Amino acid sequence: MIDLTQHAISVKEKTTVYFPDTDTTAEITGIDKLLKEYEGQRVYCEENGVLAFIANGNLFAIPSSEDRKSFLRNKEGFQEKRFFVPFSDGSQPNFMRESWQEFLAETENPG
Repeated sequence: MIDLTQHAISVKEKTTVYFPDTDTTAEITGIDKLLKEYEGQRVYCEENGVLAFIANGNLFAIPSSEDRKSFLRNKEGFQEKRFFVPFSDGSQPNFMRESWQEFLAETENPG
């Protein structure tokens, strides 16, 4: 598990996201409610090429791949569920505006 969390973005309540198509920002809400709903569970969800997973009470997002989903499912015992997947709507973390595409490329082929 350490592997994926080190390469993923930790998403918190009120994380600011940037929408490049409209050059606007917004805050993500509902993360605390989501974490409470899945408290004590190991779950993941994929949408539009983004893989979100909840581990140790935290929500993480990372570009999806079959290897990553298989790792979560088969090696870590995660269950697939349907829930909000940050950045699956074309938004990106505001703090990564300049480096988002680079992050995507690096995490698709880490180290």
